Amino acid sequence: MMVERMHNYSKLRITLDFGMDENEKEILKAKTFSNVKEDAEDEALYEVGTVFAGLTTCETLFDVERISSNSIFYA
Repeated sequence: MMVERMHNYSKLRITLDFGMDENEKEILKAKTFSNVKEDAEDEALYEVGTVFAGLTTCETLFDVERISSNSIFYA
């Protein structure tokens, strides 16, 4: 028996840094985009993150993540 992998989904999560609150705690906000193509290149996804951050009032782009789910099964 062979083990195979099946791609379920990919998402892009962009986390933005909006500075500090009155208690010196970081204000981070995340936006998640679903239905990202499995073959989307990392550089392209990072560029989307930087462009999106530029459209907001945030101070800094904190993080760009690709979230993928795969099923592994016997075929």
